[in-house]
Amino acid sequence: VLFSDLLRKSVIDATKDVLGEALARRVLNYLRLDSIENILEVSTLLHSMCGDTGASIVERAIVKNLFERANIEYMEDYGMNFELGINIVRQGLQESGFGQAFKANNM
Repeated sequence: VLFSDLLRKSVIDATKDVLGEALARRVLNYLRLDSIENILEVSTLLHSMCGDTGASIVERAIVKNLFERANIEYMEDYGMNFELGINIVRQGLQESGFGQAFKANNM
């Protein structure tokens, strides 16, 4: 499983969890999930569609979901933003020896 696949699934699931199926479908249609590696683009689109508060809630849910999928403990006191949270998971997976193609237990 590629990191981008984990991230894509986290974006989809967390967006649905926070916004509900109907609204999430509208938001997800605007996100370019095929190029999900561009975190800043995802964040910008979320902020333009959901406002700053809504986007922050969705982004936090995405990061938590991604940590869970990667079997990395999420700690609220990391004080991280969206980009940092995703990069922590990406780096943690690379350092664990699995790189971009690790096998997740939560798939």
